[in-house]
Amino acid sequence: MGTKEANFNQGKDGSDASGVADDGKKTGDIQAQPQTQAPVREAGRNNVNTVLKNNHRAKSLSYSYAQENKRLKGIL
Repeated sequence: MGTKEANFNQGKDGSDASGVADDGKKTGDIQAQPQTQAPVREAGRNNVNTVLKNNHRAKSLSYSYAQENKRLKGIL
């Protein structure tokens, strides 16, 4: 990675803009980028699924609380 084109956006630890540290195997050409960024995209997808699951859980809980409140108001 001795050329200006390959390391112009490199961090102090050898990481590039994708946040993946340089292990010395990257050639710096454009085809090497998707392999380094695939885990980042996968982690993002998992986070979205977790948020959706938690959102659903919260909605179902609030629905059951609302049902319970209606029942209690009917008793009182």
